[in-house]
Amino acid sequence: MNFIDSITNFLLNKNNRLSTKAIFIIFIIISFFFIDNYIGFSYYFNNQKKIEQIIELDKIISDSTVDKSTILFAKQLRTDVIKRENLINNIYLSFRNDNLINPIKQTKNVTKVIAKNNSPNISSIKNIFWFYLSSSGIFYLFGILMFFFLILVDFKTSLIQRLGTGFLFLISFSILGLFITWLMSFIPQILNHDWIFNYLLNMLIQLSIIYLLFIFSKKMNKNTADNTRS
Repeated sequence: MNFIDSITNFLLNKNNRLSTKAIFIIFIIISFFFIDNYIGFSYYFNNQKKIEQIIELDKIISDSTVDKSTILFAKQLRTDVIKRENLINNIYLSFRNDNLINPIKQTKNVTKVIAKNNSPNISSIKNIFWFYLSSSGIFYLFGILMFFFLILVDFKTSLIQRLGTGFLFLISFSILGLFITWLMSFIPQILNHDWIFNYLLNMLIQLSIIYLLFIFSKKMNKNTADNTRS
């Protein structure tokens, strides 16, 4: 309890900078994921729950008194349980299946298409660079610029704090960019044999999200200023 109290006091202490608190929270989260990955707690726990659910479903499937529709539903449910992945794995698999994190694989696929067809329409193949740039390129660029800005311009804080805050911005905007790219990967090809309209739609959505974030930030700053005056 003393350890938890120390963390709570550190986070609630107004004398500690917000950037320092954010760095501490990010460090705790990253440490948690590394420890969990090392000991495999969530992996074994999820598998154990899957096994228990499969055993219960097998009992229903093998029960002769159960009607056919329930058995079919139980079989489908058992398949869903076996194939179920957590959110992080789902995002990774979505990127991998869409060739968003493996441009070498995409190049090989393009080569196969060209070899199979005498005159393929190259515009029908999604360009990963333009897809990333149109869907979340501004977020990546802003994160990189903020990283160098905080290190090279802001001399009011120590170098460690500047590095920590810079990495916080870089990681936050990179994760946000990856999440937005993942969402936009579900948008089907708008025009057959051409992805240009998808790139334009991605850019429009990206600019809209940035505009909404700007409006939200401006409103939050206004409310903070009003509370300070009162």
